[in-house]
Order: sequence, then C-alpha cells, then structure tokens
Amino acid sequence: NCTAAPAMLPWQEWALVSTPDARPRRERNERRRAKGQEHRLSLRRFPQLCATLGETRSPRNPYASLAQLSWCDATPGSAAAARVALHYRDGSGELRTIKPLSELRSALPELATGCGFWPNCSGTQALRPKLCWAQISERLDACGITEPQMMNLMERQGRVAAIIGPAGPMAAAATGRNGDEHLCLGTWRGKLEEGNAAVFVRCPEAQPKHAKKRRWNGKETTQWAVDPSAGSSMHVRLVSKAAPHLCLSVPPIPV
Repeated sequence: NCTAAPAMLPWQEWALVSTPDARPRRERNERRRAKGQEHRLSLRRFPQLCATLGETRSPRNPYASLAQLSWCDATPGSAAAARVALHYRDGSGELRTIKPLSELRSALPELATGCGFWPNCSGTQALRPKLCWAQISERLDACGITEPQMMNLMERQGRVAAIIGPAGPMAAAATGRNGDEHLCLGTWRGKLEEGNAAVFVRCPEAQPKHAKKRRWNGKETTQWAVDPSAGSSMHVRLVSKAAPHLCLSVPPIPV
C-alpha cells in the first residue's frame, strides 16, 4: 500500500527521467515520434538502480516477465539497455518498453521463440516444464484445466498444431505474432492487491464498450498515475489508477 511512513517512502519513490540522446536532432525526433521519449525509472533509495524488464518470468502460469531492479547505466545496444529503456505515456498512464516485442525477442533470451520454454533459452534451472506438456502436441487437453488457454483453443478451433513457447503451451501458428506490440508494466494476473508482483505484459488494446471483460489483462491493470511525492520534490510515486491505494514499491533491501 502507499504509505507516508519515513522508513518506507524511499522504497516507493522514483525519479522518472528522460534519457539523453546524442543522435542528430532529426534522427532523434523521428525516433521519438515512432517510439516515444525514452525514460528511466530510478529508485530514490538507490538512484543507481532502475525498474527494468526482468531476466526471469513468474514461476506460475501465466509466465509473465517480472519487473526487477537493475543498474541504470547500460551499454547502448546491449540486452541491459533494452531492459532499462521505458516510455511513460501521459495520456494512457502506461509505462511501456521502448522496443517492440520483435526486437525484444531477438535481444533477450527469456523472450526468444526458438528454444521452447523460457528456461531453455536463459539457462535457468529452477523451473521445470510440466510433465503433461510432452503430450500437448498430440492432445491439446493433455493438461486439463491447468492450461485453460489450450482448452479454450480446442473449443474454438478444434485440433491445431501446438508447441511449447517461452510462456508455455501455445498454438504453433502464433509463434512470432504481435511483434509490433510493446510490453507494459502491470501486475501478475491483473490482481490489484498488496504484495502482488509487478510484471511486464503485452500492452492491452482498447476494447469495444460492450466487449467481454478480460480476466487478467484489462487496460486498467497497466495504467499508472504519476503523483508528486510527499517526501521529495525531485521524486514521484507510481500509483495504480484503478486502485489508488497501491503504489509501485520495492521490498526494503538490508544494507
């Protein structure tokens, strides 16, 4: 929860700063029109650390990319630079990656589409695929209700080719789709509750007024208000627009 307690404030306050761009003015302006002004979100308690697109995914389905603290300084063109470069959109309140999915998939191993479940690409050993995934290519319902997206796919389209992608089972035809989309900061499973993990998910598209409400990825779960901090004139707090009592915060790190 958002708090004014002196011990917690520095862990909920951020500096949203524009990243200097040394490119020629014309090239710089073209980039901003295409992708937006590049920002970095540095933590007040440790200004050298920024909120970034993390190197791991959540340990449970849906396997969303976790937000994590990493060094703000990154070599241009590196994977670290792709993770730290964000853009805050004033109108929508979205904090999104500068790079679209197509570029992130090439730069970051946990988003790569060519080696199956994401630990295969990143070398992570702490998370193993489900045993039932081995049968998914033969039976979409092999995992039952534990993989609801596959049950829904079977109901909608019948038998289709399936593979194991970075986030688990998926239709083979969906590999590489949505490459022009970006990832937005949200909450795991869209739960707006204290202690839930901050994750990066595909930025939700605007839905028709009478469209069926999505369970996990409605636009309200990725909309943040930038509020001036009560503790520092140089910093802000990112507050969920849908749940104004919740702030983006970091658990205190012992020092």
